[in-house]
Amino acid sequence: MAGVAAAPLAVHAQVRQRAGRGKKDKEKPPDLEIVELKVRRDEKLITVDGRVRNISAKPMKGVVLFFEFLEADHKMISRMIAEVTKDAVAPGEDGTFETQMRDQSRAVAVRLDAEDIDGRYFNVDKPGPYEIE
Repeated sequence: MAGVAAAPLAVHAQVRQRAGRGKKDKEKPPDLEIVELKVRRDEKLITVDGRVRNISAKPMKGVVLFFEFLEADHKMISRMIAEVTKDAVAPGEDGTFETQMRDQSRAVAVRLDAEDIDGRYFNVDKPGPYEIE
């Protein structure tokens, strides 16, 4: 899938805690690389497409992405879930995705999280935020 990777906004990333994540995960290398990501407004929709890569040493049991849409003050106003694949993703393999949702007029950026289909958290190399074009 052709696309240009969007540059992350220059902001201080707020550390978010999720169940099962703690200090140990902060030092853990990333599992999932955002190879390409494009977030844009098309008429009355927000379209998100891109490509991710398994950069861990283990196969992933599917990939599910969570897109958190942010206002100008970086507070989350909406969340969208996109399944990249239910199939296993071997180390070094890529998965592509494209999804849409109704436009969120206050949304200016998006941040990503990822899990496998069983809910195991993946450490993402560049979670954002990414500007909405």
